[in-house]
Amino acid sequence: MGETETRLRTGVAETETRLRAGVVKTETRLRAGVVKTETRLRAGVVKTEKRLRAGVVKTEKRLRAGVVKAETRLRAGVAETETRLRAGVVKTKTRLRAGVVKTETRLRAGVVKTETRLRAGVVKAETRLRAGVVKTLTRLRAGVVKTLTRLRTGVVEKETRLRTRQNRKGSNQNQNKWTRPRQDPEQSRLRPVMVETLELSQRRELRVAEEQPKEPKPQEKKKLFPKSYLFTKWGDHLTEEEQKEAQDLFVRYGYNVFLSDRLPLNRSLPDTRDPKCATKVYPKELPTVTVVLIFLDEALSILKRAIRSIIDRTPAHLLKEIVLVDDHSTNEDLKEKLDEYIVSVHQEKPGLIKRVRHKQRLGLAQARISGYEAAAGDVVAILDAHIEVHELWAEPLLARIRADRTVVVSPVFDKVNYDTLEVIRYGAAAHAFDWQLWCMYESFRPEWYTLNDKSEPGKQQQHEATHLFLCILYYPVLQWSGPPQDHHRAGVHPSWDRGLWADRLFLGEIGGLDKGMEVYGGENVELGIRVWTCGGSVEVVPCSKIAHIERAHKPYALDLSVPMRRNALRVAEVWMDEYKTNVLISWNLPLKDHGIDIGDVTERKKLRERLKCKPFKWYMDNVYPQLDTWEDLVGYGALRNDLSENNCIDQGPVPGSVPILYHCHFYGPQRCYYRLSGELYIGNIKSHKYNRNRCLVDPGEGHTPGLHDCKLAKEKKFHMHWEFKQLQHPHTVPADGAVGVEVEGHQAFWTCDSTPSILVLTTVPPHTDSLGVSTKTKAGLVTEDDPLPF
Repeated sequence: MGETETRLRTGVAETETRLRAGVVKTETRLRAGVVKTETRLRAGVVKTEKRLRAGVVKTEKRLRAGVVKAETRLRAGVAETETRLRAGVVKTKTRLRAGVVKTETRLRAGVVKTETRLRAGVVKAETRLRAGVVKTLTRLRAGVVKTLTRLRTGVVEKETRLRTRQNRKGSNQNQNKWTRPRQDPEQSRLRPVMVETLELSQRRELRVAEEQPKEPKPQEKKKLFPKSYLFTKWGDHLTEEEQKEAQDLFVRYGYNVFLSDRLPLNRSLPDTRDPKCATKVYPKELPTVTVVLIFLDEALSILKRAIRSIIDRTPAHLLKEIVLVDDHSTNEDLKEKLDEYIVSVHQEKPGLIKRVRHKQRLGLAQARISGYEAAAGDVVAILDAHIEVHELWAEPLLARIRADRTVVVSPVFDKVNYDTLEVIRYGAAAHAFDWQLWCMYESFRPEWYTLNDKSEPGKQQQHEATHLFLCILYYPVLQWSGPPQDHHRAGVHPSWDRGLWADRLFLGEIGGLDKGMEVYGGENVELGIRVWTCGGSVEVVPCSKIAHIERAHKPYALDLSVPMRRNALRVAEVWMDEYKTNVLISWNLPLKDHGIDIGDVTERKKLRERLKCKPFKWYMDNVYPQLDTWEDLVGYGALRNDLSENNCIDQGPVPGSVPILYHCHFYGPQRCYYRLSGELYIGNIKSHKYNRNRCLVDPGEGHTPGLHDCKLAKEKKFHMHWEFKQLQHPHTVPADGAVGVEVEGHQAFWTCDSTPSILVLTTVPPHTDSLGVSTKTKAGLVTEDDPLPF
């Protein structure tokens, strides 16, 4: 019992131990499972939470990206809409301005037309009234005469009847000798009525004659200056005193100051731009401009009108200042009166006008330098003072410079007639030059006129000019009608003239304006060459228009050739390399020791080296290939007859093609040029390839050589190639019949395709040179008895 109980207890204890161990083990396993499950659950929760968070972040990023994208699109749309609206407003404003200008022009034209019609109507009505009065008066007089005639006829008839009746009564009655005949009562009654009627008619005639207005007899006004250019188209209405005043002012200034003083300062100008220019829209943010006006003894009203037009037609936020450069004027009006006008302008625009006065006359070139140095705007514009600017003149130029600061631009200049001050439209043309560096106009390449998009500025190089026009700035008597077509697209040109627009800092970087230039001429060509070869370009912008007065004469400079020649030689020495000889030949100067002081050019040559500018040959090939290089020219001067040393070959009368021998004067008609090809030109040689020179040729018939177009002579196969042959003794006639002559100290003779000729080539000393002033042939003064047979 005791043992069984012990075993049972032991078994129970063992079982209990095992159960407890199993419970513990189970509990441990359960706890481990719970921990593992909890760990897994926690890991799953964390993973799920991470995934959820990543999804939320990704969703949030996508939402934010979508919002940003939507906001960007909205902003872009708003900006585009705002830009379009602004462009539309600007375009509408431009069109409104153009419409207002056009409407104002039409209204003024209508007013003038209406006024003309009214005046014509008044004159016509007055003429009709006078004719009616005269007709009525004539009828009244005729009626009075007719009435008087009828009355008188009636009275006579009644008197006759009364006398007849009385005679009849007297014969039937016995009258005593003392009885007086009794008067008829009707006759007595009619006589006072007739007398009163006659008196009334006479009084009426006298009254009508007194009341009738007497027409003044037209007096023909005498023209005091019938040969003056001023009164060719203008001035018929002026009195003799007014004619004298107008002529005195014209001689003094070269244009119609009398009329200018009577025109408003803010007169309107016709819109001469291409119609497409009115549709162009320019940025609001443009560089500021300083406008420099150069003048010497300018008429006060002309200068004031230039200032007023610039102020009225340039946006105020773009016009930095106006610089007036006075090259030592002596005109009293340009002192106190001009100061008073500037004060009145400063009341409206404080500090707008700046004055620069030279203490002595320095010339146009130095005046431009003074204006450039005084300028403070982003862009400097240098102009003559006798101008008026058109509407929207500044924006096209400033926009072009904003797009490319290395471009030098020029507007298109309309002509203002010197007599009527009427604006004449000029089209766009390239500014060019000849080998003497005188200004010229040339048309652009044909591609410029046939572009499909003519609204945007562009660059193209010129290779074939089709038309040539002398610059009226130097030859005011000539008139230019512009190139055959006109568009508003900008074109490239070799040089600039009259107006210069450039970025002020860029202009300084390439050396500014050459201070070594004197008085006048050449500085425009110098800057054009320098800009092109040193990294920039020169363009004309047709949508910018300026009206420029063409003087009939320059009162302050009668001969510009002397400073022009000096400046041309300076430009050639610095910039033209081996082509500088062409400038010397063009001015008929020796290639060495020409004796003309061109100033110190050391600094200008260093500037060219520092800027690493391209050679002039590059300029000739790429910018201005129209210039003839004259590379095969081997002789120039005058051809003197060896048998008569005072006579030279002359081109003869023009028009005409027969050369003559004439007394040597060494002017243009006697200048001759010999080319390596054997061609011999007589008369000034042409600077451009598209011009035609005249060659001395043997036409193959007759005994007289002639001057013919060299190209035509080649086509017709005329004998035109002259050559040299050495001789042992002067004046020795060789076997082939040619006559020996002296050619620059060498014994030689000329033969033209085996045809003998008597010619001597002699260079002209510098002191006998005509300086290129005269282009009028002396042969025009030769009579038939004067020239020697050639």
